[in-house]
Amino acid sequence: MWTLDAAGAAMDQGILQGRAAQTQILRDLKASRARAGWFNWNRTRRRAIRLNARPADRFLPQLAEREQGIAEGAALRPGVLAAIAVSQRIQASGRVCVGCLTGDLDNADLAGQLLFRRSAPDEVGLRSLELVAPAWAGCWAGFNEAGVATVVLEEFGGPGPRAALYAQDLLFRASELRAGLHHLETRSRYAGGSGSLLVADESGAAARVDLTRGRFEVSELSPDAVAEPARSQLRIDLRSRRLEFSGERAEL
Repeated sequence: MWTLDAAGAAMDQGILQGRAAQTQILRDLKASRARAGWFNWNRTRRRAIRLNARPADRFLPQLAEREQGIAEGAALRPGVLAAIAVSQRIQASGRVCVGCLTGDLDNADLAGQLLFRRSAPDEVGLRSLELVAPAWAGCWAGFNEAGVATVVLEEFGGPGPRAALYAQDLLFRASELRAGLHHLETRSRYAGGSGSLLVADESGAAARVDLTRGRFEVSELSPDAVAEPARSQLRIDLRSRRLEFSGERAEL
């Protein structure tokens, strides 16, 4: 497992990722096409552009620009990345513990494709460390320099940006949990999208967010009263600012 350092403007971050992960992205494209078949693949691509990529272009422009950069770096059209993401939809479990978030992916193939990514915006925005698939502008899980962390539990089909994009946008902007939840609510009200996320900050505050096509529901959570959770694939330690996945670790 390797770590990608992506610094600069959103387009520059994307180009760096696309070039560094081009081999893996092309491999994922080939696998997605093979699973879907030629006819279904083209239908999936057109649908992903219309339902997912265009709302992201309008309401999450920084991440849309990053995705365009990934496509340019990998010598692909941006709509292709949206179609790849359809075949990499997240299904996971998660848990809030004392000072950490943990999680497990249900998709073993996707778990084997993930890499660490350090994001360092050029002017506005917070630095963050994430777990991502090579073609993603969004993330499955991560935390930022302010101590806000998130894990995507589930992504559903339908119109609007992927939950993975909302997770990345949260890390880019949120300095604490309340502000992050308000930001997510505002974005999702206009952009739509469906999925579930766990969100926490280093103060111990935590919540589950459920998005359903513009409807936003928050359930506040209390951390499990254990310092060391049962062994999971993922562990985000908010005190030491460390992310561990399948026995490997990275720090911001």
